[in-house]
Amino acid sequence: MVDDAGFVYLAVKESDVSDRPSSLIAHLITLNGPVQAVVWNVQSKTWTFDPSTAAAFLYDFDFFDKRFKVDRTQAEHVARSDLQTELPSEDALRAICSAGLAAWMEKEDLSAEFEDDDDAWDVDSDS
Repeated sequence: MVDDAGFVYLAVKESDVSDRPSSLIAHLITLNGPVQAVVWNVQSKTWTFDPSTAAAFLYDFDFFDKRFKVDRTQAEHVARSDLQTELPSEDALRAICSAGLAAWMEKEDLSAEFEDDDDAWDVDSDS
């Protein structure tokens, strides 16, 4: 069973007056569970599991004009040209998401909440 549908990449604009990207978001499209995303952290210059920042750019209308969708090849170019780094492989991005999500769930003690429950989606047609 496939647990995700791959990554969507967003370039984050440096400012309202410039289209130059200052960051990238690699959003893992999951079939269930919370938002999972890796963000280029401008201050620390590292790829960081940061679903809160990603969610703002993904879902908050105030940020829609501050980001634009790019494909993997374009994201690699932005990483090299604008961020002076390499975009991690999709396997490495998945590993960052997995480790970040595990740490978050442990911290919040939510591991049971996202375990597979085969009966959770059953619909009783008799009721």
